[in-house]
Amino acid sequence: MALSSELNTYLRKIVLRGAPYVKGDLSKQDVRESLAVGNYDIAQILQEPKNREILEKLKSTPLRNLNVNIKEGADLTFEEAFLGMVYVLTATNPLIKDALTSDIQQAHGYSENNPGAVFDDQKALAMGTSFLDGMAIKESLKGLSPQEIAGMVAAAYMDVVCRVPLQECIDTCGMGGDKGFRIKDEKRKTINASTLSGIVLASLGKRAFKHGSYSNTSAVGSTDALEKLGANLNQKSLDEILDVFGKTNFHYSDAHLYKTVHDLSHLLKFETVNHIVGPMTTPVSADTTLHRVIGVNHKIHPSTPKGCCKGVCNPQ
Repeated sequence: MALSSELNTYLRKIVLRGAPYVKGDLSKQDVRESLAVGNYDIAQILQEPKNREILEKLKSTPLRNLNVNIKEGADLTFEEAFLGMVYVLTATNPLIKDALTSDIQQAHGYSENNPGAVFDDQKALAMGTSFLDGMAIKESLKGLSPQEIAGMVAAAYMDVVCRVPLQECIDTCGMGGDKGFRIKDEKRKTINASTLSGIVLASLGKRAFKHGSYSNTSAVGSTDALEKLGANLNQKSLDEILDVFGKTNFHYSDAHLYKTVHDLSHLLKFETVNHIVGPMTTPVSADTTLHRVIGVNHKIHPSTPKGCCKGVCNPQ
């Protein structure tokens, strides 16, 4: 059924049309709007001390400065990576863009005397895409540092529209983007091991919270697999989520229901660093004891996510 017109959170900068993002007359973005109501206060999030301190530097950090550092092969600091991801969020999250437009315009020297240089939706999309692409290239050629991943993850948490209040759970999530393997000269990708692991853990009485998405660079993503098995993943409220979790010990949090940033990757349809950021922004409350089991690809050493988790990912 269609959602009420009263749900005016306006978290739909990019519209992903058609299957698999729309089921009947209800889209993933409709469900995200519903989850955001009463759970997402962007003004409060931006004013959190740890965010506010870094965002103050946005006024003096044009994207071109970050791009120069990336192209020269330098590692970004935590704060630089955080601000780079903020540029991405302005391309996907209208509430964040509206709140930060004046700071970004100041950083780039925009003014009323130069109306053609206003930070509009087109520029936001271009800048956000540029940063994601630049970091993906750096990942391929040199690799990402723990502080770069931590900075991007910390910023991306500002985009999470609903954080489920749990005392403790196990999170199983893979990064994707792996090379796969060959059998008789035929290239194969690994199965959705993280999804199956979460289901098995739940069947054994462990509380499993699995985060994932549709496929983007591979044949089948976690969301694809579960929906093909007939699962309804579109819980539209915290009450529904907690009810299912209480009955089954399992919740699958589709990234498109909880965040806007993945819409850009799926619009572009090529690999970005969101395959790293996504698994590390599990939408649970900040005080949840989260036991993380993260699958990494050939570009990420296991010690890297472990090194960047402290302080941003509720790790155990």
